[in-house]
Amino acid sequence: MQNHSHKLRQLDIAYISFLIPGVSAFLGTIGGVIVSLLDIEPAYFGFFILIPLMFISAVAIPVGIIITLTDSRRDPALILLCISSIVVVVAGLTESGGDFIALNVVPMLYSLLVVILEVSWFFVRRKTYNEANTAA
Repeated sequence: MQNHSHKLRQLDIAYISFLIPGVSAFLGTIGGVIVSLLDIEPAYFGFFILIPLMFISAVAIPVGIIITLTDSRRDPALILLCISSIVVVVAGLTESGGDFIALNVVPMLYSLLVVILEVSWFFVRRKTYNEANTAA
């Protein structure tokens, strides 16, 4: 039973590790809307919100990848999150596809993918994971 709860905790940490960059990408994509709605200086939003989230994401993505590759290789959703996180980082650093695609389309698609897989894990698949392993 202890091994099961440890495995579940590792999966939770991996999913949370990919949630952080997903939120960062989403906020970065809609940052202009947030700035105009809240009537704040864009530099403040970037400095106090986006930059700290990006630093945390720079630590969270490798943690998620390491956990996925070592402990939870059988979860295809985590493997998809690993691959998509790497694609988003590469697209953002290389600005492949131009500024619009690299800075708007790819991060927004990534954010949507993260939300769908996170909701799927924490509200659906985690419960069935528990039931399947506790019944065995």
